[in-house]
Amino acid sequence: MAIIGRLETMERDSKEKINTLNDRIAAFLNAAGNRELELSEGSIYGFCKKFAQASQADIQRLENKLLNQEVVATDATVVTVNGEQDYIRNFSIKDTVVYHAMDSKSIEALKGLDCVG
Repeated sequence: MAIIGRLETMERDSKEKINTLNDRIAAFLNAAGNRELELSEGSIYGFCKKFAQASQADIQRLENKLLNQEVVATDATVVTVNGEQDYIRNFSIKDTVVYHAMDSKSIEALKGLDCVG
């Protein structure tokens, strides 16, 4: 199953929110790596940015695959980031899942996604 997170959509959030997330990710990975990794917030940001750029062609291919289906399942899951509600929306078929970070789970927000149009 192909599962790709749409990291680039996080750029619409404030830098402070992203920095806090990157700091938490770095802290988690450093703890999991027995403090040997010594990852910084900046290294997490750089990795995520490079991964998002490298993933664009694959994400586009997966979105095109979803657009060519008669039926696509979708669901929005609430996530709380720094006390604010955001949403992770997934679009899926049997062998493909694409995720989008969203500020709202409204129909209007859904229509605003490039892959939905």
